[in-house]
Amino acid sequence: MADRRHIFSEAISAPQWTIRWAIAILSIFFYFLMEWLFFVTKPSFMSVFTSIEAIRILFAAPAPFYLLMTILVLALMGLDYPVSTPTVHKALIWVGRLIPALFFSASLFLVIENFTYTIFKFGLKTIDDSLKWCYFVLYLLLFAYALHFIVKKELSVIRGGHLKKMIPLCILLFSGLLLSLITGQTTSPDKRIESPSLNALPGKRLPNILMLSSDGLNADHTSVYGYSRETTPFLSELSEGRALFCENAFTNASNTGGSVTSTLTGKLPTRTRVYYPPEILRGIDRYEHLPGILRRYGYRNIDISIRQFADAYDMNLQNGFDVANGRELSHESTHPMINALLVPGADYFIATTFERLRNRISYSLGFRNQVDSHDEASGKKRTAAGNDSDRIKQLFSWVDDMTDGPFFAHLHLMDTHGPKFHPRKSVFSKETEQKQGWMIDFYDDAILDFDNHVRAIVDGLKRRGKYNETIIVIGTDHGFQFNTRVRIPLIFLFPNGSHTRRIKTNAQNLDIGPTLLDYLGIPKPGWMQGQSLLRSDPDRYRPIFSTGVNPDCVNPKKWLVDSSKTGPPFFSLGFVSVSICDNYYRFGTVDRSLIRKKIPGHTSPCADTDFLSKTDSKKIIFKHLTQNGYAF
Repeated sequence: MADRRHIFSEAISAPQWTIRWAIAILSIFFYFLMEWLFFVTKPSFMSVFTSIEAIRILFAAPAPFYLLMTILVLALMGLDYPVSTPTVHKALIWVGRLIPALFFSASLFLVIENFTYTIFKFGLKTIDDSLKWCYFVLYLLLFAYALHFIVKKELSVIRGGHLKKMIPLCILLFSGLLLSLITGQTTSPDKRIESPSLNALPGKRLPNILMLSSDGLNADHTSVYGYSRETTPFLSELSEGRALFCENAFTNASNTGGSVTSTLTGKLPTRTRVYYPPEILRGIDRYEHLPGILRRYGYRNIDISIRQFADAYDMNLQNGFDVANGRELSHESTHPMINALLVPGADYFIATTFERLRNRISYSLGFRNQVDSHDEASGKKRTAAGNDSDRIKQLFSWVDDMTDGPFFAHLHLMDTHGPKFHPRKSVFSKETEQKQGWMIDFYDDAILDFDNHVRAIVDGLKRRGKYNETIIVIGTDHGFQFNTRVRIPLIFLFPNGSHTRRIKTNAQNLDIGPTLLDYLGIPKPGWMQGQSLLRSDPDRYRPIFSTGVNPDCVNPKKWLVDSSKTGPPFFSLGFVSVSICDNYYRFGTVDRSLIRKKIPGHTSPCADTDFLSKTDSKKIIFKHLTQNGYAF
């Protein structure tokens, strides 16, 4: 009797588990294929990869799941062979069907949601909150259908004898995977990052660091920089006699994505090629950044900003933050075994696809609200999730949950982002209707809101006894209306009012990282550009480079670079500018024109004889582009 049961189990299990393994492999590939098609046919992070690189990602991304699925099937087979009852045998079979059913149903769910929203503008973003649960019911129905489909497919293969046709197909997928791995290259963050010694700070208590910025903020519209309207009364009081105050500071990018990336990495956009979303950090640039250095010294890091435009993880900044806009990122480092199976970009692709699925399930269950970053940034909507007061609450909620160690917080506020403003109180815009974008009265009221946010943050730090042990850096990403020819605020507040002085020569956002590291006693790595502002003022003739995206390459509906409109030699790069003293030179990559102008309000102007000719200013810009790999 026992022999008969063994023969029954072996006879049925061997072909069934082989079929089940093949179906699972195909379901995994189908899921990633559908997501891959979604990303390559629209402006997305995939746009930064060549066609060959994108194909490598398609075949490499499923690799860890092929491996896990193979291990699972072998384990279930190992349990199945000794089984002596058909009941347990069937239970193991159904367990083996769950994984492919999950992948098939997830694919169908995302395809349907994408289709209805793209074609009919109907989906989780638009449906009434009371009806969102219908999408979860839809997912359950799709999961049930996937199980039914898998059972039918198994029977069809067994009865039709098609097993031999499925195995070659799976082998073909593995061959594509092997080819992508052989021709691809991986980056090891542990071996290639130039990191300072961890013994650099013996016995020194590390301060907290708060990097606070407000979007699109002009220095000449803040009273702390001499503006006639009292837009920043608290900031004036706060910085008086205790700030390292940069009178003439400039951005390194006209757009938020490029500016925030360059500030956090300490690298110019012309080096990282990140000018505008959905462009992302690639290669070693993913791991070389200020937050990563601080984490290696025991800092806990949080990024609170806006998705798509300023979010560190959306920009593929790896191993830098523990939390980014509500997402726990302590798991973001890929396991070495899995990382060995991936080509560059595959890990980001995997994380993005699963986040899309996870978010939609969460939205349908009412666990979180769907937020459109474009609507928030453009001022069309002010959602609870996009409110600056809520961002500040999120910061202190996280700080209160911390048990030990210093923190680094990157807090990017949005009230001053145009073209529409939503001031909480009408002071300068009293009895004025906001009939169009970029109205100055409403902009100044938004700056007054930011000043009140600074007050709330300082009060919150004082109540928690952290104010005197926190470095506060106050600045912005770019000027009003994405201008690079204006001064921006850059103010450092160190504990106990140290390093108090005013810097008249030109500073830049790239100087923030080196200045903070210098204060901490951490040597600046060779890849970090900019210089510390603690020891001496920068050379008055130091060139400050800035960049901007080509607006003709941007999808106006979603504010994303459309790769189909870019091309060599500059791709999405629209202009490069250089500021020397109060002189500004801007080279446009589209019409190859050069603009020379004075910087308004500069407090340390050069002599008129220092104004460069068009030929000399072009030489500086062209040399910079050539050094960063642009050939033209």
